[in-house]
Amino acid sequence: KGSNRYFYGDIITGMHKAYTELKAFNVKLTEYYFQPTWEEQYITLEKVLKEYGNDMDGLVTNMTDSTKLNPVIKRFTDKGIAVVTVVNDAPESTRNACIVCDDFAAGSTAAELMYKFCNKKEGQLIVLGGNRYFQNNHESVMGFISTVNKLMPNTEILENYEFWHEDLLEKQVIKYLTAFDDTLGRYAN
Repeated sequence: KGSNRYFYGDIITGMHKAYTELKAFNVKLTEYYFQPTWEEQYITLEKVLKEYGNDMDGLVTNMTDSTKLNPVIKRFTDKGIAVVTVVNDAPESTRNACIVCDDFAAGSTAAELMYKFCNKKEGQLIVLGGNRYFQNNHESVMGFISTVNKLMPNTEILENYEFWHEDLLEKQVIKYLTAFDDTLGRYAN
């Protein structure tokens, strides 16, 4: 399903609306979901290529790794199948296009808002960075940290990544919130 951000949600919604209008012209939309690892995505893309490779014209996919999926993407484009990546890019792949927002700017904007909302300008900020191997997560966190360091240079940034398990996430957030008296806020990527 990709990111929870409105930007990408609108892309999915737009694809569904277009599909509704194009069904009468024998256009088919098939959706596959995979666990957020490049290995799982590779396996899923191989299955899609095997099952639909001779009958499909395009593939829209989130890239869970910027290089490790390049061989399977090349197999799609070698068959003349257009590939568009969303959320994360694989710029060295043979994909035809990429749709991403400026994640560094998004993180920077979040830091500016955090600065405006914080009464104190010193203490700890908790950064829940998501999966650090996703380019968009990395860039967003880098934008946030860079801007916090400029606006609030005496603020300690506590980073945590890779939260796929809700119980682990809850325990880690509680640990941070109880370990420090002067936690200023949390940035969840």
